[in-house]
Amino acid sequence: MRRILFIINSFRVGGAETQLISLIQELRKHNTDAAVISLYRHEPLADQLSESGIDVHFLNVHSLAGLPSGILKARRIIRQFRPDLIHSHMYHSNLFARLLKVFMPSVRVINTAHNTVEGGSLRYVLYRITSGLAENVSIISRDGEQAHLSRKATPRKKLIYMPNGIDVERFQPQSDKRMEKRRELGADDSFVFLSVGALSEQKNFPNALNAIRKLKDNGYSGFRVFIAGKAPQGTDNDKKLLQLSEELEVKDIVRFLGLRNDIQDLMRAADGYLSSSSWEGMPIVLLEATASGLPVVATDVGDTREIVREGKNGFLVPPKDSESLAGAMMNLLDADDETRQRMGKESRKHAMDKFSIESVAKQWLEVYG
Repeated sequence: MRRILFIINSFRVGGAETQLISLIQELRKHNTDAAVISLYRHEPLADQLSESGIDVHFLNVHSLAGLPSGILKARRIIRQFRPDLIHSHMYHSNLFARLLKVFMPSVRVINTAHNTVEGGSLRYVLYRITSGLAENVSIISRDGEQAHLSRKATPRKKLIYMPNGIDVERFQPQSDKRMEKRRELGADDSFVFLSVGALSEQKNFPNALNAIRKLKDNGYSGFRVFIAGKAPQGTDNDKKLLQLSEELEVKDIVRFLGLRNDIQDLMRAADGYLSSSSWEGMPIVLLEATASGLPVVATDVGDTREIVREGKNGFLVPPKDSESLAGAMMNLLDADDETRQRMGKESRKHAMDKFSIESVAKQWLEVYG
C-alpha cells in the first residue's frame, strides 16, 4: 500500500482545502493510505477527513517562533506514519515540507502551488533557493507555470501542470432540490446569478456590484445575485461591500448569504454563475458551477479560460472591467431558454470530460510512482 503524508496551511473553507479533501478520498480507492498535517489550528472542514478515518494533525504554527516545535511534531508524525512521500499544498506548507527534507533527507517531497501569483518577489526567491529540496512542483494553472519559469523559481524539468478535479456527481442537477432551495431563498421567478468565494480583494466583488448597477441603469430587472462567502479574518470587507451595495442602490438585487455549507444546492438553485475575480489559479468553484450545469460569466484570469469556453458554456471578460462584465451578464439574461440550457449542458459535459477527480487522481498516482 502506498502511504502519503499531505501538508496544508489550514482547513479554512477554500479551493485548495476542498481539492485536497477530494483528492485524498479518491486516492483511498486506489490502495493509498493517507495522513494530513495542518500548519495551523483545528478547523471544522478537517472533520470530513477525520470522520472517514484519516488522521489529521494540527501543528498550531502561526509564526516563526512556533516553527521549531512544529518541525519536531512533524518529524514525530513522519516517524510514526512512515510515508513514501510528502505532498504539500500552498506556499507556506511547501516551504515547510522542504525544511523537513533538510532534517529527513530520505523523504521524497512534492509541492503544489494553488495560485497563479504566489505573492511578492521574496517568495519566489525562497522557492528558487530551496528548489533542490523538492522533487517536483505541480502548478494548477498555465499562467502559474509561466510565473515560476519567468521568475526562475522552479526549473522546467521539475514543473508539472496538474489541473484541479472535482467529484462531478456531487453536483448533479436535481430539480426537486432546485425548487426547494429557490423557495428558501425567495428567488421566485427571477433569473439567479450565484457567486461563491471569500469577500476578498482577489474575488473583487466591487467589480460585480458596479456591473449590477450598470445593468440596473440599462433597465434590466427581474434578476437576483446571491453572494456566498465571508470576509477574511481581520478584515471588514463584508461591511464595506454592504455599504457599497447601499451606495450603488442595488440592495434590492444583491443578497449576501454569508458562509454556507450547502453550495451544491445553491448551485442547483441558480440559473447562471458570476465570477468577478482579479486573479485566480484554477478556481474550484468554477469547476463546481460547470459540473452543476450552469452557464458562466467570468473574468478571464488564470486558467478560467480552460473551464469557460467563450460562447459555448459562458462568456469571458477582462478583469477589473465592470462595463464588460455587465455586458456579458446582459448576454446571458437576453439569451432564450434553449440557448441557456444548451450552454448549461455544455458546461457539465466539459467538467465531466476534463476535470473529474477520478482522472486527476490517476494522474497523481503516476507522478507518485
